[in-house]
Order: sequence, then C-alpha cells, then structure tokens
Amino acid sequence: MPDGGTSIPDTTAEPASAATGDPALNVSIPSGEPQFTTPEPITLRVWLPEPLAPVDREDAAELLSEMISGFLAQNPGLQIELRLKRPSDEGGVLETIRSASAVAPDALPDVTLLRRADLITAAEGGYLEPMQDAAVLALLDAMPSAGAQLGRIGDQTFGVPYALDLWHTAFAEPLIESVAQTDLIADAGIAFVFPANRPTPTTELLIAQVIGAGGVFGMEGLITMDRSALTRIFAFYEEGVRSGWMTSNVLTYDDPSAYADLLLSQDAVGVVTAHDYQEWIARGARLSAGELPTLDGTPSTVIDGWVWVMVTGDTERQAAVVRLITWMMEVNRQNRYTELLYYLPVTSNALALREDAAYAALIESLWANAVIPMSSSSAAGRALQTALVNVISQDLSAEAAAREVLLTAGSG
Repeated sequence: MPDGGTSIPDTTAEPASAATGDPALNVSIPSGEPQFTTPEPITLRVWLPEPLAPVDREDAAELLSEMISGFLAQNPGLQIELRLKRPSDEGGVLETIRSASAVAPDALPDVTLLRRADLITAAEGGYLEPMQDAAVLALLDAMPSAGAQLGRIGDQTFGVPYALDLWHTAFAEPLIESVAQTDLIADAGIAFVFPANRPTPTTELLIAQVIGAGGVFGMEGLITMDRSALTRIFAFYEEGVRSGWMTSNVLTYDDPSAYADLLLSQDAVGVVTAHDYQEWIARGARLSAGELPTLDGTPSTVIDGWVWVMVTGDTERQAAVVRLITWMMEVNRQNRYTELLYYLPVTSNALALREDAAYAALIESLWANAVIPMSSSSAAGRALQTALVNVISQDLSAEAAAREVLLTAGSG
C-alpha cells in the first residue's frame, strides 16, 4: 500500500448537518417533488504504521479491507482515506505529525497508532487529543491494568491499546523443563541470552526481575527495593558470567533477532518478545515459551504495543473516530487481525479465542504482574543499566552493584 493514500468510498450518506450560520434568506420553493441537498461525507484520515499493515501480507490486506468495508457499511456518510506510514524515524508517524502540524495541519490524520514512547512525546507536544468518550473508557476497563496504562499519562487517556507485545522466554523443552526461577537457569548450565543493550533505560528482563522481587519504581524515576533482593538479582548475572553460561556478548544484543539462530537451533534459552515468538512458531519453529527468570518464580514482564490515538480536534470527526476504534476493537475482529500479525489482543475474552491454550494461559499470568515501559529519563533505569553492564563486565560485584543503584537512584 503506497504512502500516497487509499480512499475507500461509501455511496451512502447521513442526513444533512446543522445550519452553517449564514444569514437567513426568504426562499420560495416551488410545488412539486421535494428537493434535498446531499451533505458531503466525512472522510476520516487514518494512518497505519507498517507493522499493522505489512505490504507483503496479502492475507492481512484482505482482512483489513474486510473490516474497513464492514465499518463503512454500518456507518453511512463516512469514507476512509487509509495511508501507510513508517513506524519511526524520518517519514514515520510521529515525525510526520510533528512537521505537518506546523505547515500543513489539514494533512494530519484524524486517527493513527503509536507505540508508548511516541505516544508520550506526541501528547507532551500537544499533538494528541484526550479521549473522554464513555465507549473508550469501557474498552479500557476490559483490559489488564498494565495494558490499559499504555494509553494513559497521569489521569488523562490519550490512547486505546490495540495490539500488545511483551517479553517472555523461548527454549527447547529437551534442554530445560522450566525457566521460571533464576536458580533453574543457573542449575541447567545452558547458554542464556537476552538483549542487554536495549535503547530503553535498561533491559526489560531486569525490570521484570526487580518488579518480581518487590521493587517499586516511583513516579519521580527512583526505585524502592530491599538491597539483599537486588544483590541476589545481580548475583544471577555474576554467576552466569563466572560459570560461562552467560557471555559478555549479551551486551551487544539490542533485539532478539541478534541471537535468533541460537534459539531456533535449540542451542540456548533466551528472552524474546511475544511477537517474535509467535512469528517463529507460525513458521515452524519447535520452541516452548515460559516466564522470565525471577528470584522466586513470580511471573513478571514489560508490556508495550500499538495504541490508537486521536489527532483531530473536530468534535464530529472525533465521534467518527470513536466509532471506528470501537469497531476495530470488537473481540473477534481484534483477535483475528492481531493474531495474523503476531501480536496479542488486549482482553482476556479475545485471548481466550487463541488455539494455543497453554500459551494464552502464560500470557494471562504475565499480565497479572506487568508494567509498562520505563521512561527514558528514569534515574533508576539508568542506574540499573550501568550496574548491569558493570556486573557482566566483571567490574563490579553483585553486592557493590546493588549498593551503587540504591545510592544513585534509591528512594527512602
């Protein structure tokens, strides 16, 4: 689908809108057939990031067309102009909104989807409209807490999560039976890989381990945590490097694709996204999924994903946007489309429709104790990452690393 835009017209129309405010005229209408003025249809400008409308997926394009056509049939008087956008960088959704808002506001979308980090930037820049419609709030109420928080900043709702992603492990069952606890990984002695070089303040694995051990990340970017528990978390990495089942190569990995071959050849246990895992399984990989290794096996993860956001400030268009989002979020439609694109739906009802019941149960358990991505400005995140690198590089002991984190970013 080219970036030039694709219009999907509808031949029906809504009744005439309210008066324009022009001065009243005394007009005599001749007798005979009544005369009607057909109002111009509203054309919603919808931008989809490429991961949610991949150009090389004919099955996804067909289902998307089916869903849009169904929506238009139910909403006479609406048309949709659909554009495909890069997810980030130059020409990406956020950058285009930012540049067009100043020079070509009429070219802005009415509605699009953003990841959590871009949603924060767009909302703080004043490019998004808060969502206060009762239908939107009802959608959020049906989601797991962390999922619903993806679209919120403070007490304002700026988005409706649509396609979730999160972190868990992938491994071959003959290698290891369980990865739920750090001790199980250590005892197995199998190569363990994860992306330690994440663009976020610190790797999602470490965030999940801190949350699983009772750590609390405060709104001010600090951390409250028992030092002995944090020391035990860093000891997991210290022991891994000392024993050889973790190498310093993890400091070069920024994405699971960097070690996909190790996982797919069943030579390692690794941390992956649900998106990567589901795509690999769909292509025939023989892997199992499990929790991230935490101190006592408490399920924990970091949730991210694509979130519907509203750009238009026009009330009539906003009402149409809410109708579109509600339509796309219907349980069966949302499950079918997100599954086709290897994402997770946002409600238990939709997740229950997945054929792999064991995987759905794992996701449910992870939802129960999940957090949203950490702010890039988080002092705790930066301190944790610095300490992690120093432990893996063998420049700090686990005990010294924990002490440094709490001295730098500890609260209380």
